Amino acid sequence: CEAGPSGWRKCTALTKKDIENLKNTSFKQVQEIVSHCAEKRFKILTLDDDDYPIRLTRIKAPPAVLYIRGELPDIDNEPTVAVIGTRKCTNLGIALAGTLGYRLSKCGMIVVSGGAVGCDIAASKGALNAKAKSIIVAGSGLSYPYLMENQYIRDAVSKNGAVITELQPFDSPYKGSFPVRNRIMAALS
Repeated sequence: CEAGPSGWRKCTALTKKDIENLKNTSFKQVQEIVSHCAEKRFKILTLDDDDYPIRLTRIKAPPAVLYIRGELPDIDNEPTVAVIGTRKCTNLGIALAGTLGYRLSKCGMIVVSGGAVGCDIAASKGALNAKAKSIIVAGSGLSYPYLMENQYIRDAVSKNGAVITELQPFDSPYKGSFPVRNRIMAALS
C-alpha cells in the first residue's frame, strides 16, 4: 500500500487493471480485509512471502495475494495433481472422479480441485475419504456464501489441507473468475 503507483508498476505480478484498482482502494479497506482475515484465521500470502508457492511464481500472472483457509500443503516438494471436470456429469462420472481423487491421494498425490458441483467436489471427497491433504481453489472469496451445499466439504478440506483464492474475502464469483482460477490449479499441479 505504501509503495504507491510507481512502486506498483515495478511489481511484475500487478496488471494495469490491478494498479487502477489499487488507486481506488483506501488503506481503511485494506485494514478491514486484514482484520476480517485475522478474525476468520485466514492466512494472507503475497509474492514477497517465503511461504508463497514457487510453482505459482512461474506463471505469467501469478496471484499478487493468496487468501488461505487451512494449511497449504508443501506443494513445491510434493506431487500434486488437479482433478477437475464438468458440473453436469452423470452418476458414473461423479463415482469415477471420487475414485480418482481417492486413489491418487492413496498414492501420495495432493489433489487440487475447483470445489465446483460435480466432478470437482467428488474428487475432493475422494481425497478426504483417503484422509489425505488436498486443496480447493475457490472462484470466489473465502467468506462469500457460494455453493453452500458444498460448504461442509470446504470445511473438511481446510482441516487437512487448504481452500485458497486470490479474490478478497467477500468477492462474489463472476463469469471470468473461473478461468482465472483455473490457471492457479494448473500452476499448482
